[in-house]
Amino acid sequence: MIPARVSIGTVSWTTSLFPKDGGYLLPLRAVERRRAEVELGDRPHVTPTFGDA
Repeated sequence: MIPARVSIGTVSWTTSLFPKDGGYLLPLRAVERRRAEVELGDRPHVTPTFGDA
């Protein structure tokens, strides 16, 4: 698990990325999905920030 702060547009939140099959899963809870106006099938641009950056 890798702690991160992620943003979709102007919506930011703290979460963790989870390793899977050589990549990472990014959980997107319903509350953030609604705030960022992300719908099923959308491919939003996600900006992660790691550490103290």
